[in-house]
Amino acid sequence: MQARDRSWLEAAGLVLVRQRPGSARGFMFLTMEDETGAANIVVWVKIFEKFRRALLSSAMLGVRGRIQREGEVVHLVAHTCR
Repeated sequence: MQARDRSWLEAAGLVLVRQRPGSARGFMFLTMEDETGAANIVVWVKIFEKFRRALLSSAMLGVRGRIQREGEVVHLVAHTCR
């Protein structure tokens, strides 16, 4: 949560919530948790299609991406998943 905006980061943890609302134009939102706390993950449509199986079926997930910080809200925008 302390990482700077647009810095690259890798996170891994248990997938708590998967959301793919119709109003999100194909985006997927994940909430993951590890021993340090929860992380909000944003997955673009192309990344979702590329890593669809892992994103939909894994109980535990590793994500590499860029930090997106807007005030107190911090997201990790996925670039690769495993």
